[in-house]
Amino acid sequence: MWAILWGRRLLVLAFTGAALLLAVLYLAVTSPSYTATASILIDPRDARATNFNNVLPGIGADSAAIASQVFVIESQDLLGTVFDSQKLRNDPEFSSRGLISRVMSLFGGGTPQDAAFKRFQKAVSVEREGLTYVINVSFTSPSPEKAARIANAI
Repeated sequence: MWAILWGRRLLVLAFTGAALLLAVLYLAVTSPSYTATASILIDPRDARATNFNNVLPGIGADSAAIASQVFVIESQDLLGTVFDSQKLRNDPEFSSRGLISRVMSLFGGGTPQDAAFKRFQKAVSVEREGLTYVINVSFTSPSPEKAARIANAI
């Protein structure tokens, strides 16, 4: 076994070097991304804190109510309000379009504003932490400050 590897050492070194070179190129080309997470605790003991009746009248603080809160946070209305309040419509992170996006818009792929909002939506993640009363809202961005600001705004 070792004799075969020793005989093919140049081939092994070439593949190892190529893999190392590809890894270095990948790290040089990709930009870092930062994910900020804001956790929301829904306290079922404090009716004033949860205030479910204002959002969903007649629903208690059970599992369905928590899932409903996740749905509301992910809703287009709420995310649209945050998108507008943070003035992200002209933010280069969301408004810059690639070649494929430009070609798709020529064939009825939607407005540039819709495309920017869709990119914003893809950066948002809303998940319930197991079976707890905690909802985690995460936002991913190349800027750590922007990620934290938007996660907290949501």
